[in-house]
Amino acid sequence: SAGDRSRFSLRLLFGDPLRKLASIALAIVLWHLLDNQITKTATLDLQLETVSSASHPGKKNRLLVTIDAEQYFVEGFYDRRSGQRIERVRLELVGANILVDTLSENPGFRVTPEIEASGEDKVSVEFTIADVRPIEPKFAPLFEGASLTPSSIRVDLIRNSDLELALDPEHVQINASPQTERRLQKDSAEFTPRSVILLGPANQIELLQAMTPSFYVDIPDPQPSDTSVQGTLQIIEDPGLSKLRFQGKNPIIKIPLSVKFETVVVRVPYELDRKALPKEIRHQYTATEEEADIEIEIGNRLALTFWNMNESDRQAWFRTHARLWVLVTEDQEAETDSYTPEFIIVGQEFREGIDYRARDLPPLTVKRTQ
Repeated sequence: SAGDRSRFSLRLLFGDPLRKLASIALAIVLWHLLDNQITKTATLDLQLETVSSASHPGKKNRLLVTIDAEQYFVEGFYDRRSGQRIERVRLELVGANILVDTLSENPGFRVTPEIEASGEDKVSVEFTIADVRPIEPKFAPLFEGASLTPSSIRVDLIRNSDLELALDPEHVQINASPQTERRLQKDSAEFTPRSVILLGPANQIELLQAMTPSFYVDIPDPQPSDTSVQGTLQIIEDPGLSKLRFQGKNPIIKIPLSVKFETVVVRVPYELDRKALPKEIRHQYTATEEEADIEIEIGNRLALTFWNMNESDRQAWFRTHARLWVLVTEDQEAETDSYTPEFIIVGQEFREGIDYRARDLPPLTVKRTQ
C-alpha cells in the first residue's frame, strides 16, 4: 500500500545513521586519495624581479632573484643560449592535482645564484630549474619534473662603487608652486641625514658629481599654519644615472618658510602700565583714549585663527587678547605726554614676527591730574 511504501522510504532515509555517516567519510577520504593520485600540469608565466634579501616575501607570478644590492646591481637577464635579453620566464610544473591547484592560486618562486668572489667590476651568474625553489616548501614535490624556459638564464651584474656626499641646498632642484617657491628659505634648509652614500657604477657616480643639480625634491603647498615644508630627495632623472641609488632610505630635506602676512584692521584697547611710577601718584595718570583702530599684519597660526572666525568674533577676540601696551614714566613738569604703544597678545602662544607684525601704531596721550 501507499502507506507501507512511505514508511519503507523513511526507514531507508533515516535508518542506521552511523552507517551512512561512515559511508560519507569514506567517500571523502577516497576522493582525496584519488585527487592526490591524479597528476596535472600547470604552466606559469613569471616576471623576473631582483630582491636584495632572501627573506623578502614572495610575490604572485614572480621569480625573485636574490642579489646583494649593496655589492651589485643587475644590468639585465639573458637567455644564455641565444643571448637575447629577457624579462619573463615560463615555468612548467607537474604534480598532484590538489597541490598544483593550490600553488596556482598564489604562485611565488625564488632563486639565489652563487656569485664567485672576484676583483672584476662585471660578473655573470647563471641559473636553471635546479636552482629555483618555491617560496612555500610544501610545493617542493612539484619540482621533480619541472622545466624552465629558457632552460638557462644568465644574470649580468656590475659591482657597485660608492660615494659619500655631504648634502647642500645648491645641489637640489626644488619643484614647488610659484606661491610656495617665493616663501622658501633655501639657504636655511636642513637635511636628514646630513650626508649620504650613493651606490652604483663608477661611471655613473662620476657623471653625477659633474652635474648640478644632482638631486630633486617635490615640495607640496603648505598649510596655513605651517612654518616649514619638507620632501624626500630623489636622484636627478637622467638616463645616464639610471643605476644609482641611495644606500638605505632616501634623505629628507626640510625648508623653513618665510611668513606670508596679510594686513587687517582691528580695534584694540590701550593698557597703561603704571608700575614704574611711585605708588602714591599712579592714580594721577590716565589715558585720553580707551582703544584705537590699528593695522596689523597676521600670518601662520594667527591668520588661521582669524579667518576661521566671523567679523564680530574677530573683533571680540582682539578686544579680549590684544593690547596696545604703554609703559608710563614720571615727568615732573608735563601735564600730558605722548607714548608710542607696543602691540602685545596675552594668554596666547603667538609669536611676533612669525604670527603677527605691528607697525606705525598710533601714539597715546597720557594725562596727569594733580
